Amino acid sequence: MKDFLTRHGILYDVSAKRAELFDKVEEYVASKGGRWYFKKYIVDEFAKSKGVSVVRLPPYHCELNAIEMLWADVKQELRREGTVDTTLADVRLNTLRLLRSFPSEKAAKLMEHVEKLEDEMRQKLQEHKEKRQRWLKQKLEERKAQRRARAEADALRAEAAAVEEKNAEEIEAEENRRLEEAEEDRARKIRSEYGYLEDGYEWSGDYDEQVALFEDADDQAFDEEDKADAYAEYEYEREDEDSDAVEESEL
Repeated sequence: MKDFLTRHGILYDVSAKRAELFDKVEEYVASKGGRWYFKKYIVDEFAKSKGVSVVRLPPYHCELNAIEMLWADVKQELRREGTVDTTLADVRLNTLRLLRSFPSEKAAKLMEHVEKLEDEMRQKLQEHKEKRQRWLKQKLEERKAQRRARAEADALRAEAAAVEEKNAEEIEAEENRRLEEAEEDRARKIRSEYGYLEDGYEWSGDYDEQVALFEDADDQAFDEEDKADAYAEYEYEREDEDSDAVEESEL
């Protein structure tokens, strides 16, 4: 990089680091229009040393260069006129003659042909651009439609969830109401069964205490019934055993 800067007369600090030197090189290259400015070919340098300037045609789309068509026509004429005995000097003279005598009408037709090709290419580029714009617009509409569909689906799911939650709450409320009604019916039956509640009168006494007393009374009654049943069964078995003993003694 130091050699490059020195050859092009660019001042720099000898103690500068590589990054600083690189920045100076990049700055100089950019000021000249880019790296292509420094790209040189051996053939071009040799031709320049002989006083010849090489003119290069664009490397692509030769059909858009009328000079390419002219040169193709000249080469075709040279091949038709030349023989194996034609010297290089004669080829040079014939080339200059053909170039100088090239008809202006034919050159104009070549230019018209190139303009026609340019119009066709320009039209194709415009069609390609419009086609791409239509494609992009279609994709944009599809994406918008997809987003709308997703939003509608999310809204429907949210609405369904809200309805389901509302139904669940209503079902739960209905079940609670039925349980409360059943509990109230049970309480009314208990009160009515034990004679503590009559139509038009309030409950006398503590409800829970009275219910506990009633349940204890029921349990006691059940216990008495169990004892009576057990005693009756005992008496029955004893009588059965006595009967069997009498029959055995008689035998």
